[in-house]
Formats: sequence, C-alpha cells, structure tokens
Amino acid sequence: MKVSSLSILFAMLATVSLAQQETQFLFAIYVSETSLWNPPHNPDEIKMTPTPLLTDKDLVSYDWATHVMTINTNTIQRLPVFRYGMQCSNIVVVANGQRCYVGSFIGGEDSISPDSVPHIRISGTSHQRRLMNATLRIEFVRRLDAGDPRNDSRVHDALKKAGKLIDKNEGHPNRLPGN
Repeated sequence: MKVSSLSILFAMLATVSLAQQETQFLFAIYVSETSLWNPPHNPDEIKMTPTPLLTDKDLVSYDWATHVMTINTNTIQRLPVFRYGMQCSNIVVVANGQRCYVGSFIGGEDSISPDSVPHIRISGTSHQRRLMNATLRIEFVRRLDAGDPRNDSRVHDALKKAGKLIDKNEGHPNRLPGN
C-alpha cells in the first residue's frame, strides 16, 4: 500500500512540475517525445518534453500576417532540429500555459508536408537562408474543412503581452510613434 501511495505522489508531483513549466513562459513551442507524420490534432494527446524548444524569450518578433518568427541568433545554435536534421518532430504550441495546437518541424528536401498540422520546414538552401536571417516560418496547407490553427487568439494575446507581436492592424511593438 505504501508503494502505490508513493507512486501516486510522484506522479502528481511530476504533473504539477510540467504544468508549472508550461506556465513559465507566455509563448513556447515544445517537442513531442514521439513523432508521427500526421499527429493527433488534440494537443492534450501529445506527450511533450519537459523543457520547451523555443520560448518568447528566444523571439525577437512574430509577424502575425506571415507567421514568421525572428529568433535570437544564439537560439539557432541550440535548436536540435538544425544540428541533427530530424526528419519529423511533432511540436505543441503553448500560450499562457494553455496547449493551443499541434504542429511539426520537418526536414528533407522533398515538397511533401503534413497536410493536417502547421509545420516548420528545415531543409537545404532555405535552411541556410533561415540561419542567416534567423527566421522560422510556421506554414500550413489549408484544408477546406478546417480553419487555420495558427490564428489562435490565445497565441496572439500571449505574443502581444510578451511584446513580440507584429500585427499590421496594431503596429510593431518596438516601433516609436511616428515611425
């Protein structure tokens, strides 16, 4: 009986620890512990790594119209997808501690991409260009029967609160009045 009670206590502490990690950042992208070409759409079904791959602290800006993230150059060096050329890594986008949507980092030169989730492609010449510009674009092949998960208002609000949002309807957060 004591062993099962102790196991339950450890499981509860681990759950609380992960929940605290998710709320530590206004915006974060976590990697899934397993990768599927077409992952489940429900972000709560994804088992995430305990540490985010990218957070609002790594962003210089996020352009809402194009979904292009400009990231700090130091961040590029620590992103495992750049170093190891993973073929597919599922991700979960988290805003204000809430899991918003599932996506993927994908590698390789072919034009095939998951048609059901947003993705960030890392490959060849475009990979080198992204490294030079320190930008990543979250792409999405829009299906007729679904909306665009990248336009989640929780993500918008978190990026705005973090001071990273570029929204043509609201202006750039770092722009001085009159510029």
